[in-house]
Amino acid sequence: MAVANRVTRKTLEERSRPFTVEEYERMVQDGYFQADETRLELLKGRIVYKDTPSPRHVLAVDLVRDVLQATFGKGFWVRSQAPLRFPGADSEPEPDLAVVKGARDEHANDEQHPSVALLIVEVADPSTLELDREVKASIYAASSVADYWIVNLAERVVEVFSQPKRDRQGVGRYRLAKRLRSDQMIKLVETKVQVKDLLP
Repeated sequence: MAVANRVTRKTLEERSRPFTVEEYERMVQDGYFQADETRLELLKGRIVYKDTPSPRHVLAVDLVRDVLQATFGKGFWVRSQAPLRFPGADSEPEPDLAVVKGARDEHANDEQHPSVALLIVEVADPSTLELDREVKASIYAASSVADYWIVNLAERVVEVFSQPKRDRQGVGRYRLAKRLRSDQMIKLVETKVQVKDLLP
């Protein structure tokens, strides 16, 4: 009786190839994905399906967006769950929130998604925490995103990453990482944000 070859994660990666951002965008534009497959993002060349957010996750995204919009003001756009197209990268992530320079109306004639973000925030459920800490943090650091926050719902903390660095192989990481409790504050722009205001 024939025995099927055992396919491990390593062999699966060896037998497949990553997609480029251009290929991924073409597939989206050409309607390659089904209507129920719209929650996708490209991370390090791999197309990743995103889980349907929990009600608590949705509430946290709204809370953080309100705080960020009030803090940054009219000259900035707080984008929610929308793509970022980093130059030369093999990723097109869709973070929960990203702050880009310029009011929303100023981007009306853009032909591509923004390539620079001042701050990115991911709201993490237990199922996404490792992805947000490892894969996405590496992507954002490699793309020189100065500040990255993870709103950790399970532990009720905000993980704050800063000072991005990219090594000779292009792998990104943040030099500084802090975990702030609900009774602490985060310095942002020229003010401070209370962590408790970011947590549902």
